[in-house]
Amino acid sequence: MKVRRLLTLIILLPVFLAGNAAAVTLNASEVSTSSVTLSWTEHDGSGFDRYDVYVNDGLGWTLDRTIWDSFITEHEVTGLESSETYSFKVTTVVYNSTSIAYEPEDSNIVTVTLEGIGMPFIMLYLIIMIIVIVMVTMMLMKKTAARMEQEEAEEAEVEEESEAP
Repeated sequence: MKVRRLLTLIILLPVFLAGNAAAVTLNASEVSTSSVTLSWTEHDGSGFDRYDVYVNDGLGWTLDRTIWDSFITEHEVTGLESSETYSFKVTTVVYNSTSIAYEPEDSNIVTVTLEGIGMPFIMLYLIIMIIVIVMVTMMLMKKTAARMEQEEAEEAEVEEESEAP
């Protein structure tokens, strides 16, 4: 029995020594209408295996990317929908005798609401489109009127020539 406990302690000792050093501090920046750039502190413990970047759109956590290099501490999450709220987390997986994922504390989970396409932007876009449509319509009407005047002038010329002796 003592041998089993001793073996368990020897096997798990590196995991205990790594402890909370595997946790990272997560930040979100460069929030746009469809992406967020995440950055975190570098893992400073031993036995680093990988970072797993997760996204939660309200339906549950989904793995977005696995990063195998401990020096890469930034990732841009793309393909998100504007005006939606997302949560992000980065777990550090430490490999010793077994893989152990250190889950971040709630304070290291970042929640962000993406920018939306605002109403003033949509209104400005619609006004510009209406102006363009009006201008194109006016140009087409002028062109049609000029063509009709030319056809009338040509018809009048043909009539004059046919009336001449």
